[in-house]
Amino acid sequence: MFASPRNLSKPLTYHGLRYRFEKLLEKCGFQHHNFSLYSYRRTVADKLSRQALTPKELMDAMGWKSYSSAIPYMEVNREVVDNAMRSLD
Repeated sequence: MFASPRNLSKPLTYHGLRYRFEKLLEKCGFQHHNFSLYSYRRTVADKLSRQALTPKELMDAMGWKSYSSAIPYMEVNREVVDNAMRSLD
């Protein structure tokens, strides 16, 4: 998702992103507020899944290699389910 500042043709590694994230929290004075990359990833994945992405599309968007990585982030939207069930009638 993010290009490495050293080589724009390569993605930023998890450790590189985590380091930059922690430095940004420190700079903003938020290092003690329980912000994490996991919570940010969860927010992005939830917002994408609300756009009715399939698990495969969510996997591709987030860079995951398996369905088991995507499934915990798939939020069941009752309205989407109800609309789908009505379309079967």
